[in-house]
Amino acid sequence: MKENQLENSRLPRVEFHDLSIAIETYAGELRRGPGWINKLPADYGFIDGTEGADGDEMDCYLGPNPESTIIYVVDQNDMNGSGSFDEHKCFLGYRSAFEAKKDYYKGHSHGYAIFRSITALSLGAFKTWLKYGDTSSPLSKIRTFRPFSMIRHKNYKFTTRKLTPDQVALVRHSPHTQKRELAEKFGVAYSTIHNIKSYKTFMDEAG
Repeated sequence: MKENQLENSRLPRVEFHDLSIAIETYAGELRRGPGWINKLPADYGFIDGTEGADGDEMDCYLGPNPESTIIYVVDQNDMNGSGSFDEHKCFLGYRSAFEAKKDYYKGHSHGYAIFRSITALSLGAFKTWLKYGDTSSPLSKIRTFRPFSMIRHKNYKFTTRKLTPDQVALVRHSPHTQKRELAEKFGVAYSTIHNIKSYKTFMDEAG
């Protein structure tokens, strides 16, 4: 856990979908470490009651979309250039992996060099990983952990139960080339999106 627990207990807290987030540095303030300093693009802190790869609580950024229930987890490498895994940075309140990755790079002057991968998890899967998963290892390398169901149920219509009616409608009206992007955006397996076969344009339906 954090070295100075008394100091950390005095940090301001915010709630994010039942997760307690301690704010260490606000957006626009400077955050520094050995050999680097950056102005943060978003509020930065840690998730109470968790433990990351470095033995401290899990670090996180709070993005501009608190209604989002998709969490993006960056696997970060050491700064020594060895390519070995260092720790995770979690991005809460982001609409896409692109947005999260963009803020990751803005938040660390060596971000391009130490970025390893980014993984999207549903909120429920993220909480399960925090509580039961191996948070000392790269999330992208955990083969047995499935953040989203890939199991094909006997009732093949299970796909629509993973999405809201509005999301299903959006998939139906989107070209095939956008389906992988939608799967990431909605936090479901690509197969879930792919199995929604009917494709229409808004103009077709309007007519």
